[in-house]
Amino acid sequence: MEMDRIKFKGLKQSICAFALLIAVSTAYSMDVIVSDVLSGDGEDNFGTTFSQSGAMGTIIEIDLNNFTALAVSSGAFAQSVVNDSVSMLLTAPTGFLISSVKYSESGIGNTTAGFGSASGAINVGGKPNNFPTAIINPGSTLADWSFGNTTLVNDLSSVAVNITNVISAIAFGVGDSSEVTKTMAKLEIGLTAVPIPPAIWMMGAAITALVTVGRRGGQAS
Repeated sequence: MEMDRIKFKGLKQSICAFALLIAVSTAYSMDVIVSDVLSGDGEDNFGTTFSQSGAMGTIIEIDLNNFTALAVSSGAFAQSVVNDSVSMLLTAPTGFLISSVKYSESGIGNTTAGFGSASGAINVGGKPNNFPTAIINPGSTLADWSFGNTTLVNDLSSVAVNITNVISAIAFGVGDSSEVTKTMAKLEIGLTAVPIPPAIWMMGAAITALVTVGRRGGQAS
């Protein structure tokens, strides 16, 4: 009987270890990690700070620093072009892989005496993806504009992202003005759960079988 109790205690310890291994393999508590954030190329209109929300921090909103193109004409024509870029490294939470990166941005335009535009591109893990150009037509007042796209990746534990943007405002006529402002820039990260290796499931089945045999042996004695 004493030997049976020792064996059963060992089995319980094995079960606890297996349960801990499963819990670690399927952890949901960690967020997407955003690191190595750099704002470059232009006038630092992309900030290097951000906020995260959503399950596991998969929604990343990038802070903006007065990302505005303002053209004021003192003659027949005036143009303002503002560009900037931001780069970062995204790392998946424990137990997950990154499967997609969606980028979207939006803003407003005042082009009562001119017009404006916004464009750019994103590079995700070496995959370039251009944004469609948003046009703010002449005569617009507080016109909303937006665009974005989604880049699929091959289930990566981490991926480098680089975003470039250009906004432009053109004004016609003496004293006329045109303004284009970006108000939101956001990333949404798609995640795929890492499958539990078959070896772990086989280990669990073996432990279950041993427990069953151990219990039967204890009942028989």
